[in-house]
Formats: sequence, structure tokens, C-alpha cells
Amino acid sequence: MNPSSLYKLLDSPIKKDAEDAINYCKNNQLVPLLSFYLEDELLNNLVKSLDKDFYNLYIEYKYNKTFFIKKIKEKFNAEKDYEDFPYYLVPIGENNKVMIVNNDNVPPKAVPIEGKFRLTFLIHSSFDELNHDILSQSDDDIVLEFKNGELVNIEKKRNIFMDSRSVEKIEESRVFKSNLIVPGYLLLVSVVSNNLFPYHNILTINIGENGKVSVSIENGKATQEDVINGKTLTAEEKAKIYFEYKQKQIIKEEILKSIIWKLSQ
Repeated sequence: MNPSSLYKLLDSPIKKDAEDAINYCKNNQLVPLLSFYLEDELLNNLVKSLDKDFYNLYIEYKYNKTFFIKKIKEKFNAEKDYEDFPYYLVPIGENNKVMIVNNDNVPPKAVPIEGKFRLTFLIHSSFDELNHDILSQSDDDIVLEFKNGELVNIEKKRNIFMDSRSVEKIEESRVFKSNLIVPGYLLLVSVVSNNLFPYHNILTINIGENGKVSVSIENGKATQEDVINGKTLTAEEKAKIYFEYKQKQIIKEEILKSIIWKLSQ
């Protein structure tokens, strides 16, 4: 079974990014999977494999998606639930490390571990665009520094667009998850994240001169079999996919359009 979701982008405006991601996967022995929502055979097999554990709860809560997901998480999720910062996390330091915690999303959700990061209100297509928007005050100006998984410094020069309460929660909790954006490399990072075991990985993102980016897996890489069988999905992601599949709510064309729009920003 070969994933097809990433290849669906070859007929889109981001064809070049898709080609680069496919080549990266080939060169680094990674599975070119963008999202189970866009798969056919892999999606069907995943849902069948979940029937044994999920079906009875689905029958009980099939009229309430929120309760169904909650019950699945209570039964199958043993991972820490981090504060969710609803905007964007952008690595800007020379050496940065994150832990991917939700990987079937575009963008994936990550917990910052090491390095310097910006919190942004918008998705930026390049570091030049990001810096321009900061200087022109078209986005907020908040920089965080992490060491060994702890927030050690925060520079909050401007907080106009993002909800200030969300930023305050980060300052209080000192650790959080957010939507990981690497300008110009969003698709690549999303695909690489699908090859990691959530909560049990370290992804290194180095930012060089002129916004040149290198991405590497430090630990937590899954096998091809684990990836295509959905072993790298969280209990919550599996529950969402299962419920929406059973309810016939997965409209692949709309999901694909939405992903292309995000990746084109």
C-alpha cells in the first residue's frame, strides 16, 4: 500500500513544493504521507483496524462527536495534554528543537524544546515576508527562548492581533503546543511529522543565512509499516478520523482545497 495524498498536490499551484517533499522522502527513507484524510485504501484500512476498540463507543456516542472523542481519549490516551496556543509557532534561531504532538494536521502541532521562536498571528510564506510584517507592524512581535523544554525568556514588544489572554497563558504554563510554521517549508515539515511517533520524538530545525532551512529527525522516527498503519496517530486524531468516516463527513476535495490554500500562504 503506497500513500497517494502527497502526490495529489502535483496538479496544484504548489507542485514544486510537493516535488521537493517527495524527493526528500526518497532521500531520507520517509513515507510520503500528507494526511490520512486524503488517502483511500490507507484510510479504509485504518478505520477497519479501529473497529475492535472504537465501534461500541461509537454506537453509544454517534450523535455527539465531542463526547465520543472525549471517551476515546479517556480510554486510550496516556499522554500529557499541553496548553494549546491557537496561533502559530515559528522557529527563528540557528538551532531549534521541537516535539511533534499532533502530526496529521497541516500544520502539525509541536511543543518547543530548544531555541528561539516567534509567535505569529499570520502564516508567512518566507522569512523575508515575516520580517517585513514585523517591521511594518502587520503582525505581533513576540519572541520566546527555550532551553531543555523550558521557557527561559520572553520578549513581548507588541501584542495587538493575538488574544492577549492566550499569550498570558503561555507565560503562566511555561510549556505549550502550537501550530508549527516554518516559512517556505510548511509542506515538508508536515510530511516529515507524519513519520514521527507523537510525544516521543525530537525534530531539529536549523535556520541559516537568508532563511535557508535544514530539517532532521533526532529521534522518534517510525517505520514505514507503522506510518501506513496509523501507528503514528494520536488517540484523538484516530477518534476524529473514525467518527467523521462513519458519519460520511470526510469530503476529500474540500480538505485538499483547504490544505492547498494553507500551503499557498
